[in-house]
Amino acid sequence: VFTYGLLVVMSIERIAIVLGIINALIGLVGLIYFWPLVRNKALLAVAASFILVTLTAVALKSDGWMAALEQRCFRDPIVLSETSPYQHIVLTKRDARVNLYINGHLQFSSVDEHIYHEMLVHVPMSAAVSRKRVLILGGGDGLALREVLRYPDVEQVVLVDLDPVMTRLASTHPDIIALNRASLLDARVSKLTPDGITLGDELVVSRPAALPYDLRDEIRYDLALVNVINVDADLFLRSVRGQHDVVIVDFPDPSTIELAKLYSVGFYKALQRVLAPEGVVAIQSTSPFHARLVYRCIGETLERAGLEILPYHDNVPSFGEWGWHLAWRGGPSAREMRQRLERLEKLGAHTRYLSPELLSAAFSFGKDWLASTSKEIRANTKLRPVILRYYREAWKREHG
Repeated sequence: VFTYGLLVVMSIERIAIVLGIINALIGLVGLIYFWPLVRNKALLAVAASFILVTLTAVALKSDGWMAALEQRCFRDPIVLSETSPYQHIVLTKRDARVNLYINGHLQFSSVDEHIYHEMLVHVPMSAAVSRKRVLILGGGDGLALREVLRYPDVEQVVLVDLDPVMTRLASTHPDIIALNRASLLDARVSKLTPDGITLGDELVVSRPAALPYDLRDEIRYDLALVNVINVDADLFLRSVRGQHDVVIVDFPDPSTIELAKLYSVGFYKALQRVLAPEGVVAIQSTSPFHARLVYRCIGETLERAGLEILPYHDNVPSFGEWGWHLAWRGGPSAREMRQRLERLEKLGAHTRYLSPELLSAAFSFGKDWLASTSKEIRANTKLRPVILRYYREAWKREHG
């Protein structure tokens, strides 16, 4: 009941109150059933009634104090707090700074999210031979999609995100729309059919008509067909076939068993089935400085899955030093791919931060960041999710 019922429809705080009421009711039923044998009947009856009345009152009047309690966990005022069947989403805002948290972990800050998303998107888009068909796994906030749609030669985008609440917020909440430049405003959420996963109807994502005035002159989306599918990415890869020129993998860090499977050998092998022969993949890979073993584990896992890799990194002030992996199947070696990107004189789309010079520097790491250690780095698999241990060790050490 807790896992498949209560946790799906209400927050942890409210679940605690509901379970308290259930326990009190069980106690009251027991009191009534054993009434002839009970001593101190009046005292127990008053106590049981008081507990039930108090918990019921707390449940009915709890929104205010729960909001105040949650606010103590965040430095900026909360403007949205919503629990979906998959995660708890909090949006905070102070002046022009907007932060998004999932399960208490910062996902982006409007101050510097463009650095993260430009590194995630423009590196593979610059490395790709073709950019016509793009697949985004994760990225339900629409920020990676915003960067993809800057390229006029993109013809089709498929965005796969598990949580429909996240994609709904990205297409309805004004603060997120202002950040993602309405990249999801015209996209329709496709639905699963009994026969499996379909891509649904293709809709044109063009310059939306109903936008805030300050966005109207900035939206320059050429025609692009966009599908948004709310389903588990692992199930999606195992259920569909396609030929995507660029794949953007933007998952949260592998902090749970559910997320760890999205960083596994099996997942990356399934990913290759939807990759065009000369396609490239970019993968969010946590911090190569703060979580070095996790970063190297992702690289080892990609190689075990049969992919060539080129690690790269940059500093995102809200997170510190952050890393990604560029991966592809066959074709050029890592050295040749790096030389190709270092020879770029200009990027194929407008950027706020990334330049050819910064792109070239992103492939250089500190002396020992990628060096061998006394500890063997194992590839992560679904049956042996070693990346979970690496992740917990790294951040436990980081936070003392």
